[in-house]
Amino acid sequence: MKIKRIRSQVVRLPVEEPLAGGPPYFRSHNQFVTLRVEAEDGIEGIGAIFFGGALSATLKHAVDQLGELLIGEDPLRIEALTQKLRATAASAGPGGIVTLAISGIDMALWDIKGKFFGQSLGALLGGLRDRVPAYASGALVRAYPLDHLVKAAQLLVEKGFKQMKTQLALPGDTTPAKKSSVRGWSVKPSVPISISCATSTSAGPSTRPSTSASASRTCIFFGLKT
Repeated sequence: MKIKRIRSQVVRLPVEEPLAGGPPYFRSHNQFVTLRVEAEDGIEGIGAIFFGGALSATLKHAVDQLGELLIGEDPLRIEALTQKLRATAASAGPGGIVTLAISGIDMALWDIKGKFFGQSLGALLGGLRDRVPAYASGALVRAYPLDHLVKAAQLLVEKGFKQMKTQLALPGDTTPAKKSSVRGWSVKPSVPISISCATSTSAGPSTRPSTSASASRTCIFFGLKT
C-alpha cells in the first residue's frame, strides 16, 4: 500500500461555546486546516489541526509541502514517515507551524492504519481500557469574567460532568487565585478540575520559574490538578 495523494483545505467555523453559553469571544470564527491522505487502495485518513491565528493559510501550505514528500511511501510506517518530515524541516526548529503540520499528517496516517487493520486507535496502542473518562473543555477559558466562570462550573456539574478543565498561565486577571474561585465557590472537591497552561510558549512573565512555582503552589492549595 502506497500514499497516492494528500489534500488539504482551510475550514472557517463560528466560535461557539455550547456547554455553558459563554459570552461573545474576541473573534467570531476559528479557522482549521483539515487534510485527507489517500492510499492507492482507496483507504483515506483524515487529520485536522488548529492554529488560531492569522497564518492558517501558511499552515495549509506547510501541510501540502510536507505531504508531497510522502507520495509513494507506505502509510503504515508512521514513525519512519514522521521522522522523515522532522528531519526535512529540522532547520525550522522543533515547534510552531512545522510541528502542527506534521501532527495533522500523523493523525491521518493513524486513521489509515486503524481502517486498514479494522481496529480502533485505542486497540492499536495497546487496548488498556475500553472506556476513557471525558471532561468538559472550553467552557472555563481565561478570557471569561469570574462571575461567568462560577456559573458555568455550576452548570457543568448540573449537566452531569464528572471532570472539567480551566486555563491558567497568564499574568494579571487570570492568576490562579481567580480560577481557584471556581473550586471555592461552585465545584465540590469530588469533581476534578484540571489546569491547562496551553499557548504560554513565550519567555515572558507567565513562564518564568517563579511564576510557575507560585501557580503550582496555589493550585495545590485549592485542590486543582495541573
